[in-house]
Amino acid sequence: MSQCSLCYDKKERLAGKREGIFTETEKKKTWSLNRMVVLIMMAGYAALLILLSCMDYYLVADYQNRGRERESGLLAEAAEGVEKAAKDLDEILYDIYAKNKNFEALTTLQEETVEYSNAYELFDAMKSRLFLQENMHGVYIFYGAFQKCLFQCDKEIVSFDSQMEIKDRLSVQLSQSRNGGYGRLS
Repeated sequence: MSQCSLCYDKKERLAGKREGIFTETEKKKTWSLNRMVVLIMMAGYAALLILLSCMDYYLVADYQNRGRERESGLLAEAAEGVEKAAKDLDEILYDIYAKNKNFEALTTLQEETVEYSNAYELFDAMKSRLFLQENMHGVYIFYGAFQKCLFQCDKEIVSFDSQMEIKDRLSVQLSQSRNGGYGRLS
């Protein structure tokens, strides 16, 4: 009879589960199992979130470092180009200065026509040599105690207003340096 009562109890319990009637321990086991699944899922999501945050931080930092390296490389290239152009212009100007008698002649007091002739010859020599350089876009020669100026600029690159502004700034700079002041171009 004990076997039969066990079968009967078992059948009753199964019938009760089908109807939605659970014992207190079964309810606790189910609740505990659900809680465990939720906790495991939350831990998995938290680990995934931490992993994604670390990856995001690493990728952003790597992207920024590569950008900085690329920008610094471009800046170094540009600085090297400017340095080379300045060196080339310096060599050309020194060559004209060393070989052209008009530089020396303009430092002495002369008649206005002779002074203009020397300035024009110097201007012509500089124009022909310097406009062959891709970084040279203008020539300014001041003579007659820095009161007179011959100049020419590449009109496609330097507008007329800019040419006049450069001339005015150079005039101010030269007059300040001649008077012993140390003005600067701004």
